[in-house]
Amino acid sequence: MFTKKSLFSAALIMMIALASLGVAYGYWTDTLYINGSVGTGELDVEFWGAWEDGNPPAGGVCTGTIDQTGNIWTVTITNAYPGYGCDLGVYVHNSGTIPVKIQPPVLINNTSPWSPVLTAYPANTVLQVGPVTTPATMKSVGIRFDVPASVSGNDYENGTYTFSYTIAATQENVP
Repeated sequence: MFTKKSLFSAALIMMIALASLGVAYGYWTDTLYINGSVGTGELDVEFWGAWEDGNPPAGGVCTGTIDQTGNIWTVTITNAYPGYGCDLGVYVHNSGTIPVKIQPPVLINNTSPWSPVLTAYPANTVLQVGPVTTPATMKSVGIRFDVPASVSGNDYENGTYTFSYTIAATQENVP
């Protein structure tokens, strides 16, 4: 049978064993977390503030209108004749939330025997973010269209001719 001394020894051994287990497994922990959120910006450019030559030659009419989206500028020249020319312009405005780089305009369509001439364009120009009243947010695009005075005969009378340009915009950090 067990004596008091052996029971006490057994109890003491069990307490020492449990205490050592507590020391071996009893520790505190803590965890750190990293949470993130990324919001992307918007690349958006628009035409803004079209203008026309204040003194075009008599007879012809030059107009430039911007559609409701701000993405299409339509130039209309009517009643042109040999020696007639006009100037039109518009601003390209950064209406997005990130800086953009404007590429040179590219002529993609021209049915006219005479090419419109870009007189001003924002080639590789960076437009900053901001309201249209800030010059750093917009640049001018100008077009000059001339019917050469040397045109003669009836070949081009009552004709309708079209031309189209594209202007690409990329984020500022694209080469």
